[in-house]
Amino acid sequence: MGLIHNTPVGAVEALLEAVHVYTGLPWWGTIVFTTFVMRILLLPLLVNSQRNTVKLITLQPKIEKLMEDFKKAKNSGDNSLMMRKHQQVRDFYAENKISPWKNLYLIALQTPVMISFFIAVKKMAEFPVPGFEHGGALWFQNLTVPDPYYILPFLMSATFIAMMETSDASRINTPSAQTMKWAFRGVTVISIPVAMSLSSSVHMYLMSSTIFSVLQTVLMNNKTIRRYLNLPAMPQMLKKPTDKSFLENMKQWNTDVRKNIKEQKRPERL
Repeated sequence: MGLIHNTPVGAVEALLEAVHVYTGLPWWGTIVFTTFVMRILLLPLLVNSQRNTVKLITLQPKIEKLMEDFKKAKNSGDNSLMMRKHQQVRDFYAENKISPWKNLYLIALQTPVMISFFIAVKKMAEFPVPGFEHGGALWFQNLTVPDPYYILPFLMSATFIAMMETSDASRINTPSAQTMKWAFRGVTVISIPVAMSLSSSVHMYLMSSTIFSVLQTVLMNNKTIRRYLNLPAMPQMLKKPTDKSFLENMKQWNTDVRKNIKEQKRPERL
């Protein structure tokens, strides 16, 4: 198709072309199908991330005790004791096969993939790739231009809100969580005029990815599926809401861990 394939974006374009040619799917179906396949391939990372999260939350009281001992040793000025406490924290992580950094792997891999998909589909519409002009369906036959009836932008906004409403964070009833929820709804609605300028092909990608996220969340919260994947129930599902949301607590905990581990690396460099 004359597209450059030696970049992540180009690789996505080549993949979409191959799927279109070998499956015979129309371009809109190719975009949806390929998006679902790529998200499915990332599921093992999601499962491992959830296992790590459950362990971190379950063991958080012990971790906090170790970190408190570590802080006391640091404040005492006894470098030998401080290093022993630091090693105890490291050993505890290793023995339980947990890490506050493991959950970043999913984000580190998924984010570039999703951005590359977005740019690739956008560029293919602008090129335009042969067949995109009539590769749509129903009222959006031309994938290279925005939806003439503005139905897709509203549908996309609806799927984004559905994703938020089905997420784990939506079940936290603290004031801060409720504020964030309404802020997300507001931003989604305000973004509709911007979405109206996007090509129908981009809407196909964004909607299919968001719908997959909704289905993924619903299925991952199913008790039968969690048992099959050997995933225990998330601790925050078993507890009543607290003043701070689960996400806020985890963010604060991760910040404290990073800060203290960084401080303990200083004596090692001396």
